[in-house]
Amino acid sequence: MQATPAPITKLIDEFSRLPGIGPKTASRLTFYLLRSSPEQAQSLAEALQ
Repeated sequence: MQATPAPITKLIDEFSRLPGIGPKTASRLTFYLLRSSPEQAQSLAEALQ
């Protein structure tokens, strides 16, 4: 089994800090973003700033 890259682990950890988001949901959100278009990911990043 391969180790998860540090940036992905960090994003999962950050999502997990949100109320009501556990590690499993945080992982799902992270991998959804990885599969989404760069424009969608950028839009989310800008909304969070």
